[in-house]
Order: sequence, then C-alpha cells, then structure tokens
Amino acid sequence: MTIAANVAVVPRLEQWPADRIAARVDELLDLVGLPPQQFAARWPDELSGGQRQRVGVARALAVDPPVLLMDEPFGALDPLTRAELHAEFRRIQSRLRKSVIIVSHDMGEAFALGRPARGGRKRPAGRPATGRRRLPPRRIRACADCSTRCRRCHVHNAI
Repeated sequence: MTIAANVAVVPRLEQWPADRIAARVDELLDLVGLPPQQFAARWPDELSGGQRQRVGVARALAVDPPVLLMDEPFGALDPLTRAELHAEFRRIQSRLRKSVIIVSHDMGEAFALGRPARGGRKRPAGRPATGRRRLPPRRIRACADCSTRCRRCHVHNAI
C-alpha cells in the first residue's frame, strides 16, 4: 500500500468521494512535512522511521477527529529524530489546535509536549489513587530490609 493509500484508509472507510480523499491526502502530507509529489507514491519500506511516524500522524488526522490518542508516538525513534518530531508535533498542534492525549513512559517527553488542561496542571497519571494505600509506619518498618515481595505485611503490594 502506498503512502497516499495508507493516509486515505479512514476517509475511504467513511465513503468520502475520491476527489475529496485525494485533496485531503495532499493537504495532510504537506502538513506533516512530506511533499505529496515526492512521497505519495512511495512504499513504507522506502521511508525512515521518522517519516513513517509522520504518515501515521497524517492517517490519524485524515477525517479531522476532535481528539487524538497517541500511544508512545516517539518511543521507537533515535534521539535526533525524536527531537525533530517533537518540534514538528508542536508546530502541527499549534496550527490545528486539536486535543491530544499522549501516553508515554518518558516523563521528560510528556512534560515537554504536554500542556495542562483548562484549570488543571501537568502531572503523571500513574496508578489510580485508590490503588495506593497509606500503610501504618509499623508495617513499613517491619519490611524495610525485605528484598522480595512480602505477603505478610503487603508493603510491596501497596506500592
């Protein structure tokens, strides 16, 4: 499947007219920095990792969703490509003004790319608050030297 066909998958599933699909594919490839004249007819194995990520972003934006969910979008990239795509992502985000939820284990990346929701603040989600129990100090002291999971005092299960 060519890059253009890849980006056009969702609009085709939504049964958009062919001329509208072609125009949207060209618009999105331009937006993510892949000129359609150069990239539309290419195959994924002809692209770098960063270019493949850009195609994925274009495909995700194809039908103009109100919210994007990105799960580890930059995880498999080398640091230089990652930095480039961070800048590109911020540029696209400022232009489109979309709500984006990014799932990442890289806290630096999350804080660099994230913005607080209205009235909120940036913070890691982690485990739900109900999953964290405060234990009495006596139990914590009883297991301070434990190097394996301790079933008796449940300290390791509460962390």
